[in-house]
Amino acid sequence: MKTIKFYVDNWNDWHLKWFKLLSTGTPEKIKDFPIPSTNNKYLLGNQMQPMYKYFPEPFLHYGPKSNIKHIFLNINPGGASETQDFDQKTNNELFDIYLNCYNNYTAFMDEFLKRSKINSKSNATSKWYANRIKWTESIYGKQSEGTVLCADLIPWHSKKESDVTHYIKKHQKSIFKYVIEPLMNIAFEIEDKDPKIIVRGVAFFDLINSWLLDRQVKLQEKSKKNKNSPRIELIKEKFENEIDVQKRSIEQYIVMDCEDKFFDKFNSYLTKYKFTHKSKSVTFIIFSGGANMDLPKAKHKVFKISNTIGSLGNNGLTLKKFLGN
Repeated sequence: MKTIKFYVDNWNDWHLKWFKLLSTGTPEKIKDFPIPSTNNKYLLGNQMQPMYKYFPEPFLHYGPKSNIKHIFLNINPGGASETQDFDQKTNNELFDIYLNCYNNYTAFMDEFLKRSKINSKSNATSKWYANRIKWTESIYGKQSEGTVLCADLIPWHSKKESDVTHYIKKHQKSIFKYVIEPLMNIAFEIEDKDPKIIVRGVAFFDLINSWLLDRQVKLQEKSKKNKNSPRIELIKEKFENEIDVQKRSIEQYIVMDCEDKFFDKFNSYLTKYKFTHKSKSVTFIIFSGGANMDLPKAKHKVFKISNTIGSLGNNGLTLKKFLGN
């Protein structure tokens, strides 16, 4: 998988720069990711620190990268903890592991999640990853080590959702380049007839719609500008080698909790956003609700929303069968 190497190498380099720049002062940005506003602070215990000082988490993964089969995309790592405070790194297990791994984020995450598993330590990071593995196994069965990759749109922790959405809208080009497109290409390389990226949070819709519109406008401008140019075939070939924004399909569903209840209970909206490129495809499975909410259960029922307002199609499949199709 060539793309996963690009993805992890980029974030390893990014994380090393974060550590080095914080060691010498206050950076303006880390590569193409500007730091959150210095006024955006987080109170933990007696410490009031800017968000960028808390250990960033661009992705979570443990095990061989070649084993990746299931991709989760979250908005960001959520709230921080005192142990992730850069200024509290002395005699701190998290930073000790990081330094022992020579500031290599991938090596650190492997070791950190491994120790958490062996020592049965319950911290926010390892708990989140374990829950995603557990959910994956409820849908697809027992997983071998390394099959689950949990990525974040932005690596910064946050306290308020508004801080995250503002940052995403302002820096969407960097997010497309270093997160969304690499993840889609990783999914293309997975040996599966219909690889999926699982997303929790409707904020993703605004981002993907903006991205599609931006790419479409640029493609039209390129076509008009180079209409009579002898280089038109080269430009056409370049865009054909990228993800084709025209070949996509959207289906809307709702997820209901129908298990052992007198009345069915609404759980989530579900959108299938499928992109196809040169006989390969990737489907975003987007669940509504807050990014920190639990994902719907495997036994929950999925109903397609028909064109008639207020009506649903078929008798519903369990989420397990729906995602297995």
